[in-house]
Amino acid sequence: MREKWDTREIKAGVSISQALAMLDAPVGSRGRTACPLPGCTPTKKSSHTEFSYSVNGWQCFRCGHHGDVIELVRRVTGCGFLDVLEWFSGRGVSIKKIAVKPRMSLRSFWVNRRNSLERQWDSISQAILRRQDIELFQIKARRSAGQIDDLDAAMLSDMAREVAERQWYYLDLAMSRMSDLYRKELANA
Repeated sequence: MREKWDTREIKAGVSISQALAMLDAPVGSRGRTACPLPGCTPTKKSSHTEFSYSVNGWQCFRCGHHGDVIELVRRVTGCGFLDVLEWFSGRGVSIKKIAVKPRMSLRSFWVNRRNSLERQWDSISQAILRRQDIELFQIKARRSAGQIDDLDAAMLSDMAREVAERQWYYLDLAMSRMSDLYRKELANA
């Protein structure tokens, strides 16, 4: 199994205002302050509160950058992701690795898709058969009750069979198109 850094504890345990304080940047009031990002300085006409933040996100309306607490520290310090993790661990935030389920190979993905399609095809074909059986049973019941004569019953039965055949045709057509697609994708995988 692969491992990756678990950043949930950083994002949950360190707010943007705490990170700003750790960076010795102005915290401001009511979630607004001057932008701490290097190279983003307010103009004389603009206000000094173009940087807005909440507990778990921030955005600078002047330079357009935004993100979470990790992205803030990364942009202010100019460090990479692993350096930011070291920066947080140096300030008492625990960071650990978690196991990650490996990704499915492309071949496995397409085989699973094909198997799923076959299961869907089976369930749809059973539904077509059940519907046809129900319609034929209703026609027989109406004929035996005297609601329709033999000619109408034969005509309705033929129509029910034609509808079912049409549904089978379109189902087979869709299945063959998908099988061709899966065959091509499996050949490329």
